[in-house]
Amino acid sequence: MPADGEHSQSGERPESERQDLGPAVRIAAERVAAGLSGHPLAVMPAGPPPQQDPAVTDLLQCSPPSSRSGPSFVLPLRRPILFQPPPLLPPPDVFPLRIACTPIVTKTADGTLIPGWIPYFGLDATFAQTWNLTKVTIGDLASTMALAPGEQLTLEFQSSQRKVLEQSTLESTESLSSTESTTADKEAINIARSASKTEGWHVDTTGTLTCGYASLSVTGGYSQSVTEANQQAVNHIHDKTQHSARSLKALHKIEVRGVSEGIVQDRMTRTITNPYYDRTVTLNVFHLLKHFSVQTALSEQRYAIVLRIDGLGFDRDFVLRNTDFLRTNLLDSSLLNDLPVAVQGAKQPLESTALYSAIDTAQLALAYLFSPPFDDRAPNMFNMPPIRDENGNLVSQNEPRTSFEISLQHDAVGDTPGRFQDSGFGRANEHNCAVLLTTLGFFYKLIQESVPDPKDPSSQINILKADDNAVRICTALAASVGDLWNKLFPDPLNSNQLKELVDAHRFTEVIRRVPGFLAMVSGMLQPLLDPAKAEQAALADYAQAQFVLQHLLEHLECNRNYYVQRYLRYIAETTANQAIIDLAKDALDALVAQKALPKVLQKDPPVQVTIGDFDVDRTFIDKREVIIPGFLPLTNQQVAVVVRELLEEGKTDPPLPAVDPDLEVACDGIYLEVAEGACVLQGVPPRPQLGGSVAVKDLEVSLGGQAHSAGG
Repeated sequence: MPADGEHSQSGERPESERQDLGPAVRIAAERVAAGLSGHPLAVMPAGPPPQQDPAVTDLLQCSPPSSRSGPSFVLPLRRPILFQPPPLLPPPDVFPLRIACTPIVTKTADGTLIPGWIPYFGLDATFAQTWNLTKVTIGDLASTMALAPGEQLTLEFQSSQRKVLEQSTLESTESLSSTESTTADKEAINIARSASKTEGWHVDTTGTLTCGYASLSVTGGYSQSVTEANQQAVNHIHDKTQHSARSLKALHKIEVRGVSEGIVQDRMTRTITNPYYDRTVTLNVFHLLKHFSVQTALSEQRYAIVLRIDGLGFDRDFVLRNTDFLRTNLLDSSLLNDLPVAVQGAKQPLESTALYSAIDTAQLALAYLFSPPFDDRAPNMFNMPPIRDENGNLVSQNEPRTSFEISLQHDAVGDTPGRFQDSGFGRANEHNCAVLLTTLGFFYKLIQESVPDPKDPSSQINILKADDNAVRICTALAASVGDLWNKLFPDPLNSNQLKELVDAHRFTEVIRRVPGFLAMVSGMLQPLLDPAKAEQAALADYAQAQFVLQHLLEHLECNRNYYVQRYLRYIAETTANQAIIDLAKDALDALVAQKALPKVLQKDPPVQVTIGDFDVDRTFIDKREVIIPGFLPLTNQQVAVVVRELLEEGKTDPPLPAVDPDLEVACDGIYLEVAEGACVLQGVPPRPQLGGSVAVKDLEVSLGGQAHSAGG
């Protein structure tokens, strides 16, 4: 007899374990008769065997296990339970907190920022969900096919699950700045000097001697010619070219190419032959289903501090510090494409140094040209003596405004009233400078106009102080006056007309200042214009980036709850939960400082909960809630004490387990079913058989007949 817990060597089972195998044997016999394998393709168990205790406590070495446990697994679930109302601290008393340098704030209806977290006292409840396999059943018909008589078919069943994640982004920033300056000075001196001198003399003598007469004649001559020529030419050329260009091209595109692929395959091959030559065979393929009994029950409770996060500070600093978070979590694809532009808009605004310098220079140039009433930086430049007007009153000729007043007339000497020609306009008209003076007069009137203040449209400011009007007016005036000046006075140093026009006792002060104004514009203002234009273009791009940034911030605020959840999850994964732990420590310190921890915990009367009762390092998040669990698990009686103290309820019963007796789940695998055809072909010849015999020494084998064995 075998020992307890062992089976006989013949493999027979005890009577208690024997089952009725009659149907299975009959089915196997029918399959063999049909030419198929005697083993079934799939077996449907009646149900999972019950768990049994082993017959012996010690497992023998040569004995198989005597007990079986049914398929079962447990899933732990965790969920915080809040005791509300009221919170531990009301919103007005909550301290401001930060998580990873991001302020936790919300906006009120009037736009005021207030702390955006509320602390609650609650329970950290842990549930255990147990799944027990009860049975396996046949599901829907997946496929059906027929085999012709004598046909052999190989079937391959493959189940695969493939997941591919591919992400491609590119980040590059391009900045180009170029400055070109060329100065050329050329001076050529050509001197040509020639001298020639011609000098000649001659003496002519004639002598004649005749018969006692003597005659002598002498003739002399002298000539001299001196020619001297001196030619000198001096050419001085000054050429200066200054070019400044600044181009900022920010292309923010992050390229990260990552491919994550996971493949799970289940492959099964079957070769099936139709054993009949006179009928078909039908093959049906079915799915298999698993049935589970699922039970969910409360397994553990701990007290906890729950921080509900209602909002974050979605501002320009948030965009700069969390660009990677926005890139991976933005809901709006158009905002995702414009995210690099929004990041540029979140940066500090550009300083318009060249533009502001150009505006200041233009205002100064106009002040020195016109000395307007609102700017007294250049009231008296040449200290000309006063002269008398047509009424005999002494009038200063050092103010440019006098050049535009025809009523101011004076005599050339300055001590008697004069005529129209003695006014500033009359003198300019006399010397063909009427267009020049009228142009100056027009702009003199223009710079005294008032316009709405761009910062406060309800108030008025001078036109030169609004935007870049001073630069525009100054360059327009210099271009017009400069052209007229060059035509009127091509050689100012030798122009008697100009000398007489700007001489003393003339109301032409504004014309005296024109050369300085033109020199100031060409030498001081013009070099600043190109950099100022580049800055203007950069400011226009920055204004567009500001618009995109504002649109992004509005989107974040409109979907605040979603982005708060995603940000808490993102920052926890990025910092390995350290940022969440730091937030929990700061929150507990704030609650201790406010003496806001409740009086509960295991004793009667209850004692004050302290900061040491909480396991800060095990802080976790659940959507928008940060849960700080306690160290010790609570019994049902202790939970009843907590509920009585906080909610004033005298009795609490633990929740009953929730049970789902039959939960159907699709499983891997298939079920094959074979059925012969009902229609039998007539007149089909019988299956050919091979006949013959083979004899090897004492062994004789016959094919197609009986086998005989011959003894030696």
